[in-house]
Amino acid sequence: MGASSRLLISPARAIMLTTAVIAVILLAANFTITSAQQQQLPTSQQPSVSQTPTLLSAKDSFRVQLPEGWVIQDVNNTGFTLAAEVTQGYGILAQLCPREQEQSVLPNASGSNTYIGSCQQAQEEVIHIIRYPNLGPILGIASDEDDEDDVDIFTLINRETIPNAILAYHLQKLQEVGYRDIQIVNSIDTTVNVDNSTGLDNNRIATRIPAKLVEMTYSTSFAPDEVRRGYFVLTATAATPRNLGMVTGYSIFYESNSTAATAETTTAAPSGRISPTPLPALARQVFDSFELVAARAEPLTIEIISSGTEGVAPATFEFEAEVTGGMEPYAVNWDFGDGSVDVDDDESIDHTFDVAGTYDVGAIITDSSGRTASYSIPITVEPPPPLTAVEIISSGTEGVAPATFEFEANIIGGTGPYTYSWDFGDGSVDVDDDGSAVHTFDVAGSYNVDLTVTDSTTGQSASDSILIVVIAEEPPPPPEEEEPPPPPEEEEPPPPPEEEEPA
Repeated sequence: MGASSRLLISPARAIMLTTAVIAVILLAANFTITSAQQQQLPTSQQPSVSQTPTLLSAKDSFRVQLPEGWVIQDVNNTGFTLAAEVTQGYGILAQLCPREQEQSVLPNASGSNTYIGSCQQAQEEVIHIIRYPNLGPILGIASDEDDEDDVDIFTLINRETIPNAILAYHLQKLQEVGYRDIQIVNSIDTTVNVDNSTGLDNNRIATRIPAKLVEMTYSTSFAPDEVRRGYFVLTATAATPRNLGMVTGYSIFYESNSTAATAETTTAAPSGRISPTPLPALARQVFDSFELVAARAEPLTIEIISSGTEGVAPATFEFEAEVTGGMEPYAVNWDFGDGSVDVDDDESIDHTFDVAGTYDVGAIITDSSGRTASYSIPITVEPPPPLTAVEIISSGTEGVAPATFEFEANIIGGTGPYTYSWDFGDGSVDVDDDGSAVHTFDVAGSYNVDLTVTDSTTGQSASDSILIVVIAEEPPPPPEEEEPPPPPEEEEPPPPPEEEEPA
């Protein structure tokens, strides 16, 4: 994979990288030279510390040790080049190669002209430092915390091996730029350092993240009949810029000028395939010293905020992890001290303590770069008071059949939920978890209404009784007799007419 429209590293390899013209500019000022880190190589192969600087690329967030006699070429991946990186799905951050006599070398920040050079015409070995931006959407790696089937960013960077999807993506990109007949000779799990220092002091905090070391054979579109051997390390993290919190992949890809095998060695291999070979010592020095530098962040801290610290069993509390610093997303490991644990990416949670006791509720927060912080608070749960008494409260004690009464239980002590056993004295009973009841007595009589209450934790019981009197309905009074109407009054006959006197 390359950094310009020219060939990958030399005319001998002659692999076209991309049709886009990507300018390569040597930027010596982008590297900071620090003291070398001694690698775990055989003593005879360990280079001199004074001659093997550790170079830090601040803008691309990686640190690497340069072998003696090698140079490093920084690639300008800003502006149009950075946009092309996102479009094509990869970008070259830098290249390392042995210094050639005819190479032009630029002075570095300290004035020396030993370390910064060009790898465009390298004839033998070259190591490419490659970035794969925002692999989440490219590979379908979701960060949806509500979907248990999805793989979130935190799971990705902390699982035991880098998913095969990233390896397949790397091989796909190699094929797109001219590599052919790629065969995996060996693949092992390894790790890569991420420097999680906060930048507030000089202490380095190194976190090992999973990586995959792969040996392969390949040919090229320029030389299809020539089988060569290469090595690369793949890893991914969400802790580095430019897109902090998004999965970014990295590859350190080593190409040598050695052919992979002859026909005799291929035939002699037990599997019929080309046998693995050790990574050359100088390339191993680069692979072992390479580390990513996480984005500077405030120290990760956590405090537990609780809805309370004391209660009566069963007691329910709401806990919230108040997190500052670090880098999202976070994962919270809750331990409630009663044997219950919970791992979640939600920073608030409810928990019920069923048994009295004193509990240390602890939370361990882990951010996306692997930093951790912890906090704990004591919770005291008292035993519930004993069930001492129950009283029946009735809407009345006397009535006329059919008489309906409402009853309610007034409980002292104990722990709910309670079980209520009602006996209404007329052959009717009712057992439920309702503390109130309504009952109708259809027949006149005296009834003892009994109630027994049992609590849910200790099984203690308490009882009460109340007398209900129901009288029969009085018969209606007999109807009153109506008096006969008085006889009609007789009318007096009119008086006789008076006789007229004669004239």
